[in-house]
Amino acid sequence: MASATTKLFLVPEPVSEYPIRMAKRILNTWSEMRGLRKSVVSIGTFLS
Repeated sequence: MASATTKLFLVPEPVSEYPIRMAKRILNTWSEMRGLRKSVVSIGTFLS
């Protein structure tokens, strides 16, 4: 976490763009996790 904050201060990117990029990354990860969970559930029901 500390390295991320130091990167934040070192990289001169617009502040307004950063939360949007973070939100997109979180949404992508969340949808991937949901897809994984769906496939795991379908595999589980298929096996049982």
